[in-house]
Amino acid sequence: MAFLGLWALVIFVLAGSVLAQGPALPPGEYDLEEGQYVFNVPPLAGTETAPAATSTAVPTTATAIPTATPEPSGHNDRVWHPLNEADTYEHKANPHDLDDIFGTDFYTLAGGEISYPWQTPNENLNKHEGYGWLVERGTSITGDKYISDYRVQYHAIVSAFGSAVRFHSIAVEARLCDEQTGICGNFRGGGHLDYGNLFIDGVLAPLPGDNPDANNPTSGFGTRLHNTDSFEIWYSGDTLRESPTMHSLLFVNLFFSDPFGPLNVNDPTELTFYCPDFQCGSNNSKVRLHHMQINLTDPALDLDGDGTVDIDGYTDRYGNLIGGCSVPSVDCVPLLVEGLPVGVYRMTEAAGLVIDGDTSPPGEFWIRHPN
Repeated sequence: MAFLGLWALVIFVLAGSVLAQGPALPPGEYDLEEGQYVFNVPPLAGTETAPAATSTAVPTTATAIPTATPEPSGHNDRVWHPLNEADTYEHKANPHDLDDIFGTDFYTLAGGEISYPWQTPNENLNKHEGYGWLVERGTSITGDKYISDYRVQYHAIVSAFGSAVRFHSIAVEARLCDEQTGICGNFRGGGHLDYGNLFIDGVLAPLPGDNPDANNPTSGFGTRLHNTDSFEIWYSGDTLRESPTMHSLLFVNLFFSDPFGPLNVNDPTELTFYCPDFQCGSNNSKVRLHHMQINLTDPALDLDGDGTVDIDGYTDRYGNLIGGCSVPSVDCVPLLVEGLPVGVYRMTEAAGLVIDGDTSPPGEFWIRHPN
């Protein structure tokens, strides 16, 4: 299975150094269904944040596409931007770099370039800084069904602020090709990905809402692997696992090479930093789409039984086809598949383009937590 690909390369290094520790995260309401803490977090020094969160969940019925929410600074939280000294965070690659392949319909459906109506509860309000775009044109070909181009909007803050959270939202546009028939077409989908349980240096770090089936890092039910002093890698659940929270269409594997700090296995919600003054490169600016699979094998997708998937409709948050939707919402996620042969489409593992959003001038460090 895909989640095993990197496992042989992961060498867990037990922490042996003295690590700077920050304050523990404040108590919050934990939503067992969403695997989300809902915090009221005061602004960190030198940062600008969204207004304090409420405990109101995102509605599961169809709702109007949200409009931009002005932040106290006047910042528009629906617009992509690179790093700048005033905002002290960035949203990785520019999604417009692939408008020539995917067009601009996504921005209309989503209500902007950043976030979307199927976000997890309070995601943009509480953790806007965690949205990032991964964009690549002309990937290396693997197998007879492959992903040639993609732009993926993910959500992750690689510190206790995000690594302790099981469910994260996703939006995927990809160019899929079938080598045997020569057919290529676009795919658009998204929803919520179950990233399973958290393991720190190979040891399970228990959290409320853990999945008992994800009892080891290679269970296939999703896993977040934190390697102290090195990297963090997240595997979403396998699309073929029989579980209501496994996304039936998308497997997305993210590799983070510069987490903000180590995680405490005894208290994974404790914020810790390698550089408490943020004057170093441990700032969550480097991300790679390590692997992705798009599974178009469900017979329900082949509407006329001709071996081709041709859909312009909606799914629920876990990728299951759903009717009765007219506008995007948390359980009305737009799905587009343009005449593609049934099958599983893959990108080459560990070959995704590394996106580094840190464009600070030489000798300067503009990024602050969260990013």
